Amino acid sequence: MVNEPNRTTDDANANAGLDELRRRKRAIEATIESGARDCEALRGRIREIEARTERDGALAERYARLIRDGEASLDRILESSEFLAESLARETRALFDDAEV
Repeated sequence: MVNEPNRTTDDANANAGLDELRRRKRAIEATIESGARDCEALRGRIREIEARTERDGALAERYARLIRDGEASLDRILESSEFLAESLARETRALFDDAEV
């Protein structure tokens, strides 16, 4: 019976060790779960950013198309203005030439 108190102490120490391991396991599992939640939140944020980037890219393309169309319109207006200015100058010269005769 001399070993009986030691066995109780050994069992108590083993149980305390198991309890400590279980506590550590729960802490590690909680850390893993927290990391998984953080990871999912980051994935959601990435999806939001990708959607915004896609939307902004489409908007930028619309603006670029609008600018190209505007520039093309301005080029046509410039060509028409140059043609009208040349026609007016030609008609004015013809008018003065007719007046001198």
